[in-house]
Amino acid sequence: MIGEVEGSPALQFLCGMLELLVGSLVYLANPWIPHDLLTCIIKALGGLMMAESLAILFACDLYTQMWLKTLGNFHKGWAGITTLIGLALTVIGMARFG
Repeated sequence: MIGEVEGSPALQFLCGMLELLVGSLVYLANPWIPHDLLTCIIKALGGLMMAESLAILFACDLYTQMWLKTLGNFHKGWAGITTLIGLALTVIGMARFG
């Protein structure tokens, strides 16, 4: 998938804009409450998503090459780790409101 995105300017733009949309929604939906660690973490993750989306929009060729060199053959592992982190944050957030 990264190879297809790297080869298509239209997909680069689409991926960058979708990540900017999701990151800004996460960032804006969470209040900044200094004594609440979970809201601070999620707001920071939304801000990092927006920063990454700008990297994709403005320098996708360099950015994807950096990721391909860094991850090597660990793409499935990275996807699994980020999925588990997302699920953990979701369960923690749901437990707080239950």
